[in-house]
Amino acid sequence: MSQLHFDHPVLQYFQALSQVPRGSGNERGVSDWLMEFAAAHGLDADRDDALNVVLRKGATPGYENAPAVMLQGHMDMVCEKNAGVDHDFTRDPIRLIEDGEYLRADGTTLGADNGIGMAMMLAVLTDEALEHPALECLITTSEEVGMLGAKALDKDRFAFRSRTLINLDTGIMEGCFVVGCAGGGRVAVRLPVGWEQIPPAPLWSITVGGLRGGHSGAEIHLGRANANQVLGRILRDLEGVARPCSVSGGTKENVIPREARALVACADGAALAERCAAWQEILRREFRVSDPGVAVSAVPAGTARRVYDGVTARRLLSLLTLLPCGVQSMDQELGSVATSANLGAVSSGEAEILFTSSVRSSLPSHLEHLLLPRYEALAGLCGAAWEQHDFYPGWTFRSASRVRDLALECYREHGVKEPTYMTLHGGLECGLLMEALGELDAISFAPEINSPHSPNENVRIPSVEVNYRVLTALLKRLR
Repeated sequence: MSQLHFDHPVLQYFQALSQVPRGSGNERGVSDWLMEFAAAHGLDADRDDALNVVLRKGATPGYENAPAVMLQGHMDMVCEKNAGVDHDFTRDPIRLIEDGEYLRADGTTLGADNGIGMAMMLAVLTDEALEHPALECLITTSEEVGMLGAKALDKDRFAFRSRTLINLDTGIMEGCFVVGCAGGGRVAVRLPVGWEQIPPAPLWSITVGGLRGGHSGAEIHLGRANANQVLGRILRDLEGVARPCSVSGGTKENVIPREARALVACADGAALAERCAAWQEILRREFRVSDPGVAVSAVPAGTARRVYDGVTARRLLSLLTLLPCGVQSMDQELGSVATSANLGAVSSGEAEILFTSSVRSSLPSHLEHLLLPRYEALAGLCGAAWEQHDFYPGWTFRSASRVRDLALECYREHGVKEPTYMTLHGGLECGLLMEALGELDAISFAPEINSPHSPNENVRIPSVEVNYRVLTALLKRLR
């Protein structure tokens, strides 16, 4: 871990959490760490079979009759790294770098989503000068891969008493509070593979890279290039020149993919290189604002002895061309994204090519009667199978909210600008928690986090300090 010198307890706790590997599905270590933290600080703690952890602290004097308040976030992080970075997310700590007023990682995701939210909870729980109601701090598992911890939450074991929920898993921009979010889930399309043996031919690796990527919910409206979709365009253009035998791109459906690669058999390497160079110029014109560093390359990769047969190749190109990608519809009243899809990962195996997407909408009818039927139709037309899973409900905006009104007041007093609020296109666990626990008066906010789900992720340090002041002031007023 870098030798950083932070005075603020939130940053100190985040630095400690960054020592603990906590990728989605690898949360046993951080769950244990949280339980040990509770024991060391005399806090009441419990966890369920899904490794969800609840840390509790009683009301301070004068707040004994105030309703309990839930602070909530998740312990897992998205594990992404730049090409060539030597980092094992299952065992290596995140290497933190203080870059002016920003904190970032060394070539990997930072884990501020949602490590900063966890750190804010730990700072509150150990702040002996803070006045507050009884606190129930819920930290869930596997949020980034379908909110699995929240779905498996053992509500009977935990017996929550809170009717107010403060979710600490946003950080869209400084001074912006989230008051609702879209629902969504994941879609997988599985294309069976047929092979054709060919005489030995030069094998080439075509790579699309240099893209910014990002969060498939929070940044889908920015129009950033999707490497999988771009690769499909290039392969379609090369249909008469090169024959594919492998495609891969991205790693997670909720991340806009930054890189994609195809292996192709091609006898005319000069023509292939010329086409790829032309595509790089086309894409740099198209994405000169969102992805000015886009790069397309073709390099020798050995010898090809088999390729996808004609039917497989045609169906592959059809799916890369037609699978929904990007903003699908806008909310005409709010002017925000209503429905989106992200072709986040493509991978090739011996028997199938797998396409996985994240789909989101603030309109359940768009998911049920517009977007999902499109996947079903495309899969059927292309001889593929499809499945949907890990769906979660949205969080509906409430016109009257005490916690929202108080949060805005607190930010006006302790923040740096006039606060605003919005509904979020990205998914939060608030809707699932309300399904499990009943209607909750909820708000979501966090320090400013930029480029989550990508190695460019950073958190603005002054925003951490401001938002902690707002959180503690809000807790003091909830009586």
